[in-house]
Amino acid sequence: MLEQMATEQDPWGFIETLDNRNVPPPQRHRFYEMFITLVATRPRHEQDNLLSRGTTVFGYRMDTARRDVAARAQTAGSAVRI
Repeated sequence: MLEQMATEQDPWGFIETLDNRNVPPPQRHRFYEMFITLVATRPRHEQDNLLSRGTTVFGYRMDTARRDVAARAQTAGSAVRI
C-alpha cells in the first residue's frame, strides 16, 4: 500500500497510512527516504506542512529533514538537466 502511494506521488496519503497502520518506530525509518523524495517534489509551503506532519511519524529534527529535502531536490534537479 505504501509503495503504491509513493508511486502515485501522494505524500499526504503516504504519511497518513504509515501513521494509521501503527508501524513500529524501528520499521518506519525504512520509509523515510521514500517520504523525503515525495516531499521534495512539492512546493515549498507544502513541504513545510508535510515535514511538520512527519515529525510525529518519524521523530526527526526539522533541520535534518529540511536538509535532506534540499539535498534530494538538488539531486533530482541535476538529474533532470542532463
